[in-house]
Amino acid sequence: MMPFDTMTSPSPSPSSSKTSEECLMVTSQFSQCLATMLQNNTCVISEDTGYISWCPPCDDLYAGWTSCHCNDITVPYGIGDCMPLCTIFFWCAAKQAYDYGACAADLAALTQCGNKTQSSSTSLSSSSPSLFVNNDKLDNDDDHTMITMKTKNMVAPKMDDDYAPPSPSSLPSSLPPPKVLVQQLLFTNASFPYCHVCSIVENDDGSLVAVFQAGPYEDSPQSSIWTTRKLPNAQDWSPPVIALTLKGVCSMNPSLYQNEAGVIFLTFHYGGNPDGSCNTDRWKGAYIKSLDGGVTWQNTSITYLPTGYLGGIKNKCIKLSNGAVLCPSSTESTVDTLIEFWQAHVETTNDNFTAWNTSNEIQFNYANDRFCVYYGTIQPTLTEIEPGHVLSLQRTGCGVIAQSHSYDYGRTFESPARPTSLPNPNAGIDSVLMKGQKDIGVLLAYNNSPTVRTPLSIAHSVDGGKTWEHLLDLETNTTMRFMYPAVIQSKRDPRAAHVCYTHVANRNTMAYAKLEFQN
Repeated sequence: MMPFDTMTSPSPSPSSSKTSEECLMVTSQFSQCLATMLQNNTCVISEDTGYISWCPPCDDLYAGWTSCHCNDITVPYGIGDCMPLCTIFFWCAAKQAYDYGACAADLAALTQCGNKTQSSSTSLSSSSPSLFVNNDKLDNDDDHTMITMKTKNMVAPKMDDDYAPPSPSSLPSSLPPPKVLVQQLLFTNASFPYCHVCSIVENDDGSLVAVFQAGPYEDSPQSSIWTTRKLPNAQDWSPPVIALTLKGVCSMNPSLYQNEAGVIFLTFHYGGNPDGSCNTDRWKGAYIKSLDGGVTWQNTSITYLPTGYLGGIKNKCIKLSNGAVLCPSSTESTVDTLIEFWQAHVETTNDNFTAWNTSNEIQFNYANDRFCVYYGTIQPTLTEIEPGHVLSLQRTGCGVIAQSHSYDYGRTFESPARPTSLPNPNAGIDSVLMKGQKDIGVLLAYNNSPTVRTPLSIAHSVDGGKTWEHLLDLETNTTMRFMYPAVIQSKRDPRAAHVCYTHVANRNTMAYAKLEFQN
C-alpha cells in the first residue's frame, strides 16, 4: 500500500478533462490514502456499522478526485445497475484495509456503460497501470439484467457548479407552529413484539387508515402487514388486524396510495432469503388493493411487480399534474458483507398501477466536508413543487437529509443529490406539499438530529426546498426513539396534517398526531 506521505494531491485544471487512465490513477491515489489511514486507525469508523465514515487526512486528495471525471465513467456491476468507477475504487481501499481481499475487477474488461461525457464506448487497455491486487472479473447477476437495460442510457441533469447548501440563518420565521390537536398511540397491547414503518391515508369521509409491518423482528419470515382504522370523530383506533401475510415469507415497508376512484393500493416488499426472511439485496415488490376504504383487503389477489420494480418504499406515491404517479423507491446492496451501497430512484406508473418505468439512480456520499461511503441515499419522499418540477428528499448515512430535483415529471433526477441544512440520523423521513397553502408549502417530518432518532420534528419550506424552517418538536423524550414518520394533508381540512410514526419505549408501537395551522 502506498504510504500517505508519498502521495501528491492532483491539481487538474477545471477546464480540462482527464483520460480514463489518468482518472484511474487519481482515484487509486485517493482510495489508497483511505486504505492507509484505515490501517493506521486515522479514519473515523461508524459505531453503528463498523464501516468507514470519513478520513480527514485524505480530504485534499478528495478535492483533486472530485475534479476528475471518473464519476462519469461507469461499468457494469452485479447489483443491478452501472456503477461509477470511483465507487468501485473506494470499495477497493476499504476491503483491502479490512483484509477482505482485492477488488473483483479486470482492467481489460472494464467498459463504459451510459457514459455521460463521451459518445462512444471506451475500453481500458490491459496495458493500463495495475491498480488491483488481482484480476477477478466483476460479478454480473442475471437477476438484475432488466434494471441495467432500463437505466443505462438515462442521464440526470447536472448540478450547478456554484451550488452551496442553504444556511440555517437564512430560514424564514413567519409561520407560527401548528397546534397539535391529537397525539396518541394507535394501540397499547398487541400480539406481536415488534412493529415498524407506518403509512396513512384519509378517505373522503374523514376516516383514517394506517398500515405497518409487525412480527417477531424486522425481517422475520413471520413478519406481516397489519392495519388499523380511525373513524370520523372516534377517540381511538380500531384493534389492529392483519391486512396481508405471506406464509413463511417476510413482508415489510408498506406504502399506501389512494387513486381518483378511491381504490387504496398497498405496496410492500417481500422475501429475498431462502428461509423467507427479507433481504434488501434480493427482495421484490408487490401490492394488494382495498375497494372499500381500507375496511377489507384483497389479500388473496396479490399483484407482483415486474422484475426490477419495487413500488413505494416506506413513503407514499404521489400523483403529478400530468396524471402520472411517482413512487419513491431505492435499492440497498451489500458488497462482500462490508460496504452498504444505497441508491434512491423513482418509479413512474399510472393511477391503476398497471405500467411501470424508472428514473436514473440518485447517488450521494459526501456532506459536511466528509466522505461517507458505507451508506448512500434511500427512501426518498416526493413533492411536485410546480408542474413537472419534483423535489426528492432522501434519508442518508451522511448525517444530513439530501435533496435532488427533477424538471421532467420525475423521469430524471439530479445525481449526485445535494446536502440540505437539515440533519438526518440515518432514519426515514416523509414530506407532503400542502396544496393551496402557500404559507406552509412543503411540510417535512424528520428527526432533528444527525445521530439519534429523537426528537421527531416538523419543518417546512416555502421556496421548493431551498430553505427550511423548523416549526416544532413533536416528540422530545431522549430516552425513547420516534422514527419513520408518514405525513399527509387532510382532505377535510387543508390546513391540517396527519402524522403516524414508530414509537419505541419498552417495546415498539405506533403513534399518531394531527396538526393544524392557523388561518
